[in-house]
Order: sequence, then structure tokens, then C-alpha cells
Amino acid sequence: MFMDTFFTSVKSTRGYKCAQLLVSDYGYIGILPMESRKDIHLALKQFFKDRGVPPVLVCDRIAEETGGKTRALCNQSGCTIKALEKNTPWSNRAELYIGLVKKKIWRELKRSDAPMKLWCYLAQRMEKVHNVLARDIYILQGETPFFKRTGQTSDISHLCEFGWYEWIYYRDHAASFPHAKERLGRCLGPTEHDNNVMSQWVLNDNGRIQPYQSLHRLTPLEQRDSRIQRHQQIFDERINKRLGDSIRGPAETVSSDDDEPPLEELYEDDEESPQELPNVDDFDSYDTLLGAEAMLPKDGVHIRVAKIIGSSRGEGSKPLGHYHERPFLNTRVFCDVGPWYFEFI
Repeated sequence: MFMDTFFTSVKSTRGYKCAQLLVSDYGYIGILPMESRKDIHLALKQFFKDRGVPPVLVCDRIAEETGGKTRALCNQSGCTIKALEKNTPWSNRAELYIGLVKKKIWRELKRSDAPMKLWCYLAQRMEKVHNVLARDIYILQGETPFFKRTGQTSDISHLCEFGWYEWIYYRDHAASFPHAKERLGRCLGPTEHDNNVMSQWVLNDNGRIQPYQSLHRLTPLEQRDSRIQRHQQIFDERINKRLGDSIRGPAETVSSDDDEPPLEELYEDDEESPQELPNVDDFDSYDTLLGAEAMLPKDGVHIRVAKIIGSSRGEGSKPLGHYHERPFLNTRVFCDVGPWYFEFI
């Protein structure tokens, strides 16, 4: 088999910045995402375990591919490493397939307008589809690369049931009443070693990706439903804000996956549109200093402990000053020439 590494300028949601590609002379490929070239030996170890050890690995003359832990792993597994001469990339079949894989990923991201940060899920799904399609290669004798590699008939149920980035409804068992257990999501392809063979990676409206096996695609009636179309639009807006789209990255950094509620919590009534949150100054009783204790003079002589029970009021009974989460910017007044809003303890 031939192998080579390709890199990406966009870090995936799983932290991958590159991938190791392996390809045989009859077109069987393996795409193993990695965080850096230092993980090549780990990627090969996973490939050897899941798909068998090839007798020979042909690669470029790169230290991470020909020496160190990679060579030790190949020696233990009975695999021979053959390094190509410098400046002869045309000799490595993996170079050709890297160009083909990148082109397919770019086309599919553009067609679906999926975030670029999901490229690793698309690459792994594309690998599975490629290996179960028959090729016009003499050595295959009309069979698929998967059959030639494993000697088993490939099961395509988990591949043909759902398309890439397709709208689906999945069952969220963690949802509590009265939230609906059926939630809207996007399918990202079959999983590896999670649940059963039909398990799929699902992107929810919070930007989290988890494996689910209880899911179904939208029916034609649901696809024409204006209410569901509105939820789809909100879903895409939130995902684009967190992960970006097929052209650009996320608009801003989001600190937590649980900052925003699911779509089911956005509307109490589907006939109403979302409302903006009121300003904090609209709440008279909101302030972090309420209930705090302070040492204040009483009767102009004695110092007593007092508890803050409210802020001073101006015209129209509006609080004086504006609240701010940073104390040195907080201009809220709690005592002035008017009544004192303290309760002595």
C-alpha cells in the first residue's frame, strides 16, 4: 500500500489538522484524521487493527513515516517500509488520491454548505462510500475494493439510508418532560465502534456531535411544513455562528456547547417569533449588591451593620445609575439625599 499525509488550514471540531491516507494498487483507501504528523504511528496502529496489516508500505522519505515509532510498529507487525527517493512524488500513488479526495470534499462541502470544520466526518464517510463501489480496475475482477481487501460482501445499509448533512429527526433520550424527545439534527455519516452498525453521527442545534441510532429522515410532508422550515433556518443560523459554513469559519468564539437552549425551548408558542432579552436595567431588583452588608453611620454617631435592600430612585421611580457586572463601572446609587435604602441589623 502507498501512504502519504495531507494537511488542512481549518482545524476540525475534533481537533484534527491533517490526515494519513493509505491506498492500495486496486483502489482501496483509508483516511485516518490526526492532530499532527507525530500521530502517524497511532493512525497506522488503528488501521492495522481494524483492516489488517499490509505486507509493504510505500511512502516518502519523511522521518515520521520511515523511522521512530512508525518503523518499530511495522517491524512488530511484519510490515516492510519502502521509502521513495527524494523529489519523486509521482511514484507515490497516494499523491494522486490526495488530490482526488480533497476535490471531492470541497465539492460536497460546497453543495451542502456544511461547515468546513466538519471535514473529518465527511472524509471518513467518503472513504466508506469509495471502498464499496465497483471500479473499472482489472485486478478487481468486477468486485469492490472492500471485498478485495477483506473477502467479505460489504453492507451499505448505513451508507445509503442517509445522505451527507441531511436533515433528520433523532430521539434524544436525555430530554425531560415537557421537552420533545424528537429533535431536529443533521446527519454526518456512520460511526466507528459506537452502538450498532446503523449508528450515525448527528449534529444538534447546540453544535454538539454525538452518535445516535434512533433517527429518521424528514418525510415529504415535514419538508413542506413552514414551521419545520423556520426551525431549520434557525438551526442553520446557530450552526453557522458556532462553526461557520463552507466558505468561512465561525463568526465568534463560543465558550460552551450548552450556552444556548435547544430549538424546542426557543418558542413557547410556534405562532410567535423570538423576542430579544430585555435590558438588565429594566429589572428594578436586579443587582449583585442587593442583600450585601455594609458598615454605615446611624444617627450621625454610631457605626452599625446595615443590609442593602434597594437602590435609590429618581424621576419616575427609576433607579439612579446603571448596573454593570464590573464593580468599577457600576454607577447604581444606593443612598443619596432622598430616603435611605438600608436596613440596619
